[in-house]
Amino acid sequence: MQTVSRSAVACSLVVMPLLVLSLCLGHAEGNGDCQLIPGRVNIVKEMTVPWNGRLVSASCTAEVTLSKCEGTCESSVSPSVRQHRGFRRDCQCCKEVELRQRTVSLNECYHDGQLMPNIQATTQVSEIERCSCNSCTN
Repeated sequence: MQTVSRSAVACSLVVMPLLVLSLCLGHAEGNGDCQLIPGRVNIVKEMTVPWNGRLVSASCTAEVTLSKCEGTCESSVSPSVRQHRGFRRDCQCCKEVELRQRTVSLNECYHDGQLMPNIQATTQVSEIERCSCNSCTN
């Protein structure tokens, strides 16, 4: 068996008849770096609002900052005699683990392409509160 070290990852090359396995143990640099990143999102909501004494359809918009999950997480595939296809998979994804509801103001409303002054609306959005490396299954 030959052992090679590369950037905090120990890899072994095992040669068997008709089968070559490369086994890596440890953590590669950059894995497990899942974090919240702010991003700008344009929200548009179609609604009915009172204007000039009557109800009219309006398209209300706002650009808001919402967070997203981004980063890398360690995943692995290793040989296994117990698994149906011969491999054990441990897939990790950077994803949300906690959400919260937030009310945002839609400060520009338009009717037939014209800005409706002094008309404001609100809507609820789900916002990511915390991210983590978790199983890739739903």
